[in-house]
Amino acid sequence: MTTRNKQTGKEEHIQPYTRQEVENMLNVYGVRIERNKLYDAVYVANMCKADFLGSSIISEEHLCKYVKDLLDDVDVEEGFVFNRF
Repeated sequence: MTTRNKQTGKEEHIQPYTRQEVENMLNVYGVRIERNKLYDAVYVANMCKADFLGSSIISEEHLCKYVKDLLDDVDVEEGFVFNRF
């Protein structure tokens, strides 16, 4: 996954979160996801990191809340997460 460096304007690869890092982050901020399947939370967290963190998502705590909001949304059909990005 990549992001655009705001200072250089160049596309750069992010250092992706591991599954353990995402689980630890969720625990630190007390975020519990009810509908997390396999690596959905890891995928969403990394896409959010690449696309939104430091802009509309201002912190890792808000990133965790975004992941929960997306995965636990009651009207999201299965498979939506991978079609989102």
